[in-house]
Amino acid sequence: MNNNFKQKSTLIYFLYAVTASNCIGADLYYQGIASATGKTEINDYAIIGNPINLAKTESSFFSLSYSPSLFNMPELSPGCAIYGHRFGNKFAGGFSVTGLGNKLYNEISGMAHASYNIEESISFAVSLEYSRISIRNYKPDNSFKIHLGGLINISDFMSAGFCLRNITGSNYNGGCLTTERIGVFGLNFAVIEFLNFELASVIAANSSGLSLSAKYDLIDMIHLRLAYLTNPMTIGGGISIHLLNIFNLSAGISYNNFLGYSQQYCVSFYW
Repeated sequence: MNNNFKQKSTLIYFLYAVTASNCIGADLYYQGIASATGKTEINDYAIIGNPINLAKTESSFFSLSYSPSLFNMPELSPGCAIYGHRFGNKFAGGFSVTGLGNKLYNEISGMAHASYNIEESISFAVSLEYSRISIRNYKPDNSFKIHLGGLINISDFMSAGFCLRNITGSNYNGGCLTTERIGVFGLNFAVIEFLNFELASVIAANSSGLSLSAKYDLIDMIHLRLAYLTNPMTIGGGISIHLLNIFNLSAGISYNNFLGYSQQYCVSFYW
């Protein structure tokens, strides 16, 4: 009886977490504060939050990430694998698989990513996402979403970018709040050579706010990130260490005033 009550309580909190986390501009799998331009991101996992991050790919990479006990719940521990490859100067492509679950429920998403550089200063990207969710004693359901991203390098000092998530308005049956349409529009300023600062507007049907993020290159191989979102109030930070142009190790933590803390660890390999 106690175990059954715990499982039902976990499921209720899971559905609440999915809904609330989407209000901060990303899916449950991506608990960071997404950058509109990608200029303040420090790892490859950011492609999940905004496909324009794929445009920065210079060769081939494979990335693994894991977020243990989101919001202090062991049942919410998603993992993700991403592969990306640069095809010439203009085009980059890749795919990713993300999943989480247990005996009570599970969800898996597969995404195809592509970016195209129209000119040296203009890039666009798209992610196509297919997701399937299964909850015990309920019929499984599917959804298909499209995410877009864009970047314009106005000058060496300023860039503008955007991310449009779920432009088709797709959702699971009975779960229209869990896959909200979200737009992120922002400007990035290269204050000095090793410091980028971004101001962005996060627009959603039920919750909108402003985000501030910064990336600081401590040295060539160590990068720091700090981000803040006004509504709901979310603070995030992380560190990335790039080794021998072959490996990238990163760790991040964020705090949402509704849901609490979440962590994310990522390792990438380049060739």
